[in-house]
Amino acid sequence: MGDISRYKNILLVLVICVFIFIIGKNMFADFNNQKQGFVKDRDKVKEYEELIDQWTILNRKYNETKKGLFDDPFTFKKFVEGKARNHDIRIETFRPSEEDKGFFLQENIELSFRATYRDAVEFVSSLKEKNIKVIRITMNQSGSKGTVDVRLRLEGIVIKNGG
Repeated sequence: MGDISRYKNILLVLVICVFIFIIGKNMFADFNNQKQGFVKDRDKVKEYEELIDQWTILNRKYNETKKGLFDDPFTFKKFVEGKARNHDIRIETFRPSEEDKGFFLQENIELSFRATYRDAVEFVSSLKEKNIKVIRITMNQSGSKGTVDVRLRLEGIVIKNGG
């Protein structure tokens, strides 16, 4: 027994060290688990930030594309009439029609008018502002000097339900 009592302080220190080691190991394991959780959360945050950036870019592109489209057929017709009026063109015939294309409507307008060649060209060029396609155009010299008879078929896109 005397031999053990001689080593009791050393044994007590060893027991305390083992106890501290076990507690430290558990604390370190918890720390590592928390650290891994934070790393995963940080990676998710980066992924979400990238998604937000992509969404922002797509939203900007959508808004830019939408600027070139119309919200309803009436706006399309009024736009064409307004551009004609801006170029001193009096439309003689105006026949609108539309085709349902799923998510959008394809608006078609057949029109005819008499104008100077310059006004007719400027009118057609001004339609590019809203991505209106000129499907068919015929120009014939009219009886009046300096004027042409113009027949056009225009095509524009209208977003259903106003976009």
